[in-house]
Amino acid sequence: LHPGRVGIKPYSSSHWHDTKPVAEWQAAKPAALKAGYDLSNCMVAAQKDRGVVRVRIVEKVPATMTKQGCTCKMPWTFYRGHEEGEAVQESANLHSFERCSTNRSPGRPWCAVEGDDCGSQSDDPHAGRGEGQYGWTHWDYCDEAKQGWTHKTLWEATHSAGQVTCVAEFLIASDKATEWRALDLLRQQVVDKDAKGHPAAAELASNYEACIRGADSGSSASFCETSMLSHLPQSLVRHALLISRASSIKVHWANRQRVYLLYSLQMQGCLHHASGRREGDVCIAQLLSSMPERLSAMAVSHALHTPPSTEAPAPVSTLTRRMVVCMQAASDKDAAAFCVASFLAHAPHGTVREAASLGRRVRDYGSAGFD
Repeated sequence: LHPGRVGIKPYSSSHWHDTKPVAEWQAAKPAALKAGYDLSNCMVAAQKDRGVVRVRIVEKVPATMTKQGCTCKMPWTFYRGHEEGEAVQESANLHSFERCSTNRSPGRPWCAVEGDDCGSQSDDPHAGRGEGQYGWTHWDYCDEAKQGWTHKTLWEATHSAGQVTCVAEFLIASDKATEWRALDLLRQQVVDKDAKGHPAAAELASNYEACIRGADSGSSASFCETSMLSHLPQSLVRHALLISRASSIKVHWANRQRVYLLYSLQMQGCLHHASGRREGDVCIAQLLSSMPERLSAMAVSHALHTPPSTEAPAPVSTLTRRMVVCMQAASDKDAAAFCVASFLAHAPHGTVREAASLGRRVRDYGSAGFD
């Protein structure tokens, strides 16, 4: 990638002219295959994750303050000009204010305020946050002598927490030359922002993995990535980019921990439905192949060097539940490896070796390794 172009931002108005990013594809392909497999596996695991995540981009702007130090909500709505007890003609009386108002308060401007813990609670029957209500509950008299600040929302979106996590982790691990080219191609496309009617995210990830397996150059890989990203909601892609571009190690670990948790929950469900040892081995192999190679190797080595327990075997459901709880508390990769090792230590050594062997095969061949 040309050093002078590293600072160009995805989705910017700057055009990308380098049609042959510097990437030795044969050297980069194994990692791309692994990233494709991880994304596909993560998206499958994310299907059962009901969590949502919201992102907002805001700017700091001057705010109107009140006598009690509250921040005025702008804009705010109010049914103006009606007498108490009189029927409200909503279409005629509902008004949106961008400033303080003297409505029903001659000579004393007032406004709706942010939050539910400042100002005076309104006794207006329309005050509230439900359907057909104002969207505010408290009010106060304005104080023009006070100067305050608030944050104005420029953009916000809500997505599947699992899908955002998976795409962010994919972008963190992906080859940067290929990624930048793919993002530039994506910026130049006319993309459906809502991605309605497109294949499910898990299917898109699986198609991407198959596309990467057949790619014979960095350019082909870029087209594979662009095709996949273009069929996802573009606000989701932007959200994932914000996470992947974060400079904080804590942000990256929080995202990676959530990925590990998705894999743990996936294995928990897989083992619950497994009908025999072979299927159980596949469930464990899927987990080991999805985790970073060093982490899996540490966990397997520790489990194989742990003396057999003299305690009565615990139910598999109990062991997987413990691992999920452990992964939720993990503070780094070593802690996550301990969680996996603690689970594997309760399995027969033969099962651990078989799952580790299958996991290595999948790491080399992607989903095709299960065939």
